[in-house]
Amino acid sequence: MRGPAIFLAMALIAQPGIAQPDEDMELQRCIFACLAQSTGNDDPAYHRCVSTVCLGEDRSAAEPAPPPERADAQAVLSVQQSLAALGLDPGPADGIHGPQTGAAIERFRAEHGLAPGGGIDAALLEALQAARAGQ
Repeated sequence: MRGPAIFLAMALIAQPGIAQPDEDMELQRCIFACLAQSTGNDDPAYHRCVSTVCLGEDRSAAEPAPPPERADAQAVLSVQQSLAALGLDPGPADGIHGPQTGAAIERFRAEHGLAPGGGIDAALLEALQAARAGQ
């Protein structure tokens, strides 16, 4: 099910030749930032971010607590650089945890006996550090 926010974003993007008010551009940037910090449009965290951060809706009573914060951009950048140095392709070293970075993390986890699906956690950081030291 697509939320109203995705339709709003599509409507804002659909008319590139028309100048958009600053509020619309800010909303569009916010929606894209939420998308970049999630695993995609089907991720409940994406919809929660759009609703609460971009649209300012108070949904605290209606929804469970959000998941733990994702790794910050500096940590993601460091992991991307380490993965690239080890020959895994995390995509551009831009500090954004996108699908290509996620896939490279999962490949590294599988190759080094780490549990899948852990994202950027202490075990991953330790294994990356050990792998880089052993180069």
